[in-house]
Amino acid sequence: MYEAQGAHARAEPLYRRALDIKEKALGPTHPDLAVSLSQLAAVYQAQGAYGRAEPLYRRALDIREKALGPTHPDLAVSLDNLAAVYRAQGAYARAVPLEQRAAEVREAQLRDAQALMRR
Repeated sequence: MYEAQGAHARAEPLYRRALDIKEKALGPTHPDLAVSLSQLAAVYQAQGAYGRAEPLYRRALDIREKALGPTHPDLAVSLDNLAAVYRAQGAYARAVPLEQRAAEVREAQLRDAQALMRR
């Protein structure tokens, strides 16, 4: 609610607390932890605190890649999130490869879905 209202400073401690609880309950590599990392990173990104958002998005990406594999749709989301931080900072050379990889993940998903429909 706070984030939707633009009250990022009020949302931050709640997201941080949720992250701490999930990490203790699920462990540091559980894919559900990536959701909380991304939510907190989004708060920082909305505040323009890209240096705080980047490591959280990077950690979410690493978790999803290891836990879910290279073609999972959530991986594309994490790639796009990190790319958005780089784009906002003008670091296009860092953003573009991530965006291209996200597109490749989505294309693989589409091919898999089409193959299933042909069966």
